[in-house]
Amino acid sequence: MLAQHGLLMLVLFEDPGGLSARCGLPIEEEEEEEEEEEEEEEEEEEEEEEEEEEEEEEEEEEEEEEEEEEEEEEEVYSHHIT
Repeated sequence: MLAQHGLLMLVLFEDPGGLSARCGLPIEEEEEEEEEEEEEEEEEEEEEEEEEEEEEEEEEEEEEEEEEEEEEEEEVYSHHIT
């Protein structure tokens, strides 16, 4: 019985970082959770970048439309003047 207890203690003390001993999760599960969190963060960053690109495209389209409207107005005024 003491040998089993000694092995258990050895496992707990040789746990790199001691995380699984403190929170009760095996190290593998912790690593999986960390990987999932990293993947989620990467996905969020990609989504934010896509949203920024879409916003930039919309702004460019709006600017082009405004320029076209101004050109049309100038044409109308130039016809009235001549």
